[in-house]
Amino acid sequence: MNFTEYLTKIREKSLSFQEFSEESAKTEFVLPFFAELGYDTTDSKVFCQDYSYGRKIADFAILENETPLMVIFMEQSGKISRFNTQQVPENTVYMLTNGIRYQMFLDRKEKDPFFTFSLTENEPDEYEYLLPLLCYGTFQGKETAEDIMTMQYIRKVQKILFAELISPSDELLDFLEKKGGKIPDSMREHMRSVTASAIRDTLQQNNISEYYSTYQQVSAISAQIQTASLCWLPDCHCQEEDTHDVLRVHIYTSANKKIGIVKIKKSDFTMQFRDLSKGAPTIHILESPEEFTELIQKISSERGNEK
Repeated sequence: MNFTEYLTKIREKSLSFQEFSEESAKTEFVLPFFAELGYDTTDSKVFCQDYSYGRKIADFAILENETPLMVIFMEQSGKISRFNTQQVPENTVYMLTNGIRYQMFLDRKEKDPFFTFSLTENEPDEYEYLLPLLCYGTFQGKETAEDIMTMQYIRKVQKILFAELISPSDELLDFLEKKGGKIPDSMREHMRSVTASAIRDTLQQNNISEYYSTYQQVSAISAQIQTASLCWLPDCHCQEEDTHDVLRVHIYTSANKKIGIVKIKKSDFTMQFRDLSKGAPTIHILESPEEFTELIQKISSERGNEK
């Protein structure tokens, strides 16, 4: 999933956003957004427009086996407040959008969304890392919502810990003071610097910072591999295999036939793609995740031609 070109177009369109009617916002913003996430917005069995459940109607719904995983409402309509949720499965998630801003709720009665972002107001790195979870074939209703909330929490904790590492807060000093003894007021700023050094030394001595850096880079590569797979092969699913030296991403069809394996070495982040799509394995040495995207596009095209 490459949002750079898409976001450029969205920002250009957003300059005249106030001129768009609700129907235009659906066509110009909402449908392209979900198409970017891999949904066939013309297939009512996957992405249904004017979805009715009982007597009430949502603007859109993401379906799996005719069951709504997400019901989506335009902000202008106010339909979410009138939507009857009594018969909606517990796993259903609710979304409210105007085409630019997206808010997700576990229940229509909740006031605070568990995930919200704006395609024009927020920087992509604030939310883009979560978008692969919304992709076709990956999103699984409230199960995925829990993953989103977990990842958001981890990101917040990371930011807090990083800030404490740079300049320990008064709250942290107070906590350490309770554990380790009184810090004289005249020594407080000095001990703030000492605390930061002690934290860094502890991380270095235990090799934690190096491990975490490696984990972040390998995870980022794996996320790109899985995103490309899901976007170009919507019926596939991926499974990670994490070992001491490498991380493998196994790619399967919906029938659990293995299409290929991407091996990412943790020592130097080099990648190898074992292509099994034609039966006999073909090995590709990859310089970047973008090379994998090109290969998976080719596999997708070949599978389409076979059909």
